[in-house]
Amino acid sequence: KFSEQQGVDVERNISSYPRRWRTFIEAVREPDGTLATHVADYIAKSNNEQLEGLYISALQMYSGEYGFMGRHCLKMYGFMTMLFRTGREKSMGGFVGHPLDRTEDRVMDSLQRTLKDRFAFPKIKRKHHEAQIFQDPTPLDAGNARVWEVVLDVRGKGLCSVAPGDHIKIFAYNVSEVVESFCQRVFSSLNLKPTDTLQSNHATSWKDALYLAWGDNASSFPSIYDIAKYGAIQEVHDITLEQLKQIKPLVPRVYSISGVQTDKNGDATFLYLTIRQWTNGVASRLLVTGHPGTKVTIELCRSQVFANLKPAKTLFFASGTGLSPFWPYYSDSSRTHDMWLVWMASTVSDEMRSDFQFLARRNQHLTVDTIQTNTDHSRKNLPKATSLRHNYREHFSQAPRGTRIQGLFQTDEYKQRLRRWLNDNECTILVCGNVGLVMEVVQLLQNLHVSIAEWVGNGRLRIECFGQPACSALSPVQAPKYSPIIAQEVSPWKVLKSAIPLPQTTNSSPLMVIYNKVYQLTQTLLDLHPGGEDMVLLYQGADATAAFTKVGHGKDGSVMGLLQAFEVGELMSPAENVFSKLVVRLAWDCAEMRNCHLMDDSLHERLLQQKDNDTKREIHSTASLQTHRRVLYAHFPRIVNLIHSACESLCQDDDDDNNMGTSWQEVLPPVDTASLDAAFGLNSSSSLSDWQKVRQNDKAFLETCVTNAADLCQATMTPSNKDLVQKLLKSWRRDLMDFFNANSKQ
Repeated sequence: KFSEQQGVDVERNISSYPRRWRTFIEAVREPDGTLATHVADYIAKSNNEQLEGLYISALQMYSGEYGFMGRHCLKMYGFMTMLFRTGREKSMGGFVGHPLDRTEDRVMDSLQRTLKDRFAFPKIKRKHHEAQIFQDPTPLDAGNARVWEVVLDVRGKGLCSVAPGDHIKIFAYNVSEVVESFCQRVFSSLNLKPTDTLQSNHATSWKDALYLAWGDNASSFPSIYDIAKYGAIQEVHDITLEQLKQIKPLVPRVYSISGVQTDKNGDATFLYLTIRQWTNGVASRLLVTGHPGTKVTIELCRSQVFANLKPAKTLFFASGTGLSPFWPYYSDSSRTHDMWLVWMASTVSDEMRSDFQFLARRNQHLTVDTIQTNTDHSRKNLPKATSLRHNYREHFSQAPRGTRIQGLFQTDEYKQRLRRWLNDNECTILVCGNVGLVMEVVQLLQNLHVSIAEWVGNGRLRIECFGQPACSALSPVQAPKYSPIIAQEVSPWKVLKSAIPLPQTTNSSPLMVIYNKVYQLTQTLLDLHPGGEDMVLLYQGADATAAFTKVGHGKDGSVMGLLQAFEVGELMSPAENVFSKLVVRLAWDCAEMRNCHLMDDSLHERLLQQKDNDTKREIHSTASLQTHRRVLYAHFPRIVNLIHSACESLCQDDDDDNNMGTSWQEVLPPVDTASLDAAFGLNSSSSLSDWQKVRQNDKAFLETCVTNAADLCQATMTPSNKDLVQKLLKSWRRDLMDFFNANSKQ
């Protein structure tokens, strides 16, 4: 029964739906006329595991995180954010909002509740698929035992429409010897038995995690055994009660599917995974050491990178196990379009070499180049590189990381061939590997003057980067460092000031904060963002954690992996007092106000630059005036109130006589509509020329607010700077009053 707004809309608009839609909805109604769950009831009564699996697959394809509605939510959130943050009043769909209402959050929450509503069928207990390890894993790297092929048995599970390149989430758990060892350590340290429960600091996460193991009997209070089996215990050294409460459930590990066997109906029977075993990798250890019959809970995730590939020229770049999702494409001899694979690995095994040579001989449209980076490997027994006529070549690189792909394409032969491919409008580039490979390919394309933003935007450049998702909004997994800049602690004032570069540093890039890590918004990062650079620039010099979490990027390992290339440090925490935290809030709000104004300004500037007649230009000018007023009137009173709160807090924290006095309550300007109109020079009759002048004045004023907030943040970081903090607050108040007085007299 659909009680969310979308369900209400169905009831209201059903008469206008196409005939087949109406017929279906009428068929699943209860006798009282409300929408029913007849399909779920029927499936639950059938006790048919395959039918239940098909139903779950259909739900995930539509309502799942990576399904149709999941992608729709992502696009909707970006559109709504841009719409209301830049002062628009309503959307075409009728959603009404305010720049500070976070309307996009409310709409997103409503949609997500609707998605959960579709899964809320108590008679169907299982929301995921149960697979089994079919056979002992096979090593693929010539006896080094680091890369393995794992086969999962999913016969009769109802997994339909599975394709190579799709992903599966592995809900991993610690192997039995690790569980026993941890339980013994807990008993020795705290005298707690495996059956004893405790109140975790992450109760909600534990209930969701334990649902997979215990179903409806899952509790928010995990037992010691639950923590040992399903908890992230790898970094726990000294066992204390507080540490046990802080342990979070393991995060599902995502793998690409390298191969699929299906039955005559098209349902998957066996899934093939190519994985690398890591020393502390829980999922890889479970899969590699598991015996045939070992149960594994999985969830199918449709690939956005490899979906809907057109039969055209395809250039593949891969590193290590990133080769696996590409394998079915270039191993299919029936494909008649040109394919070019560039694979970088430490060593090419004899088995892989034979496979590549066989494929290259069988399919004249396939070209394979391998780059081997293991300089310790003996080359005496390696065959000489075959001629290009056979479409297979091996290369050896001793170049440092970050230059190996570049080295291959330095020769005229490869450079000219690559140019010919890039000039073909049918060419698509797919990249799958670690962040180092991704950045090498991007740099190669940039050197050839390829527009990264354009290729990403039209789907001709698709990237999947290895990485680990964030455990939660507050505690991301510590991923390997890639950024060439040495990580350091970054103060909030540096983040703020980065958004307003000095004239002599016009090439510098602004900074942005996500999960207390600081990232540099280079043009490359902006170009790689599929939603366009405008969405990212809304958070330049600010904290984007809330929005980043809301759209689920923190759970996307590929996104987190790619961000490694742009990480410059961690955010320095403010002092543990109310005043310091208020100053940081004030700083982020100032940055947001300025960014919203700049984005609104940019949107209208693009319209005004079009070759329209004067009447249309005046219409755009009037609309720009209205949105500008809404942005300023939403943010500025909040800024003034935060300054009030900061002054009050500073006075309360100062036990001695302070220099603030009580005059600050009278000095700060009023925030009513009339005074704001006068201060900012806004009125409904402003002409285009007047509006352009006002816009420049307001831009300078808002940048001054950000600079003042940055200076205040910098002074606050040192407790002994109280006199300087008071001086800066007074100066800011004086600037505000001067601005209001000067503009009010004009």
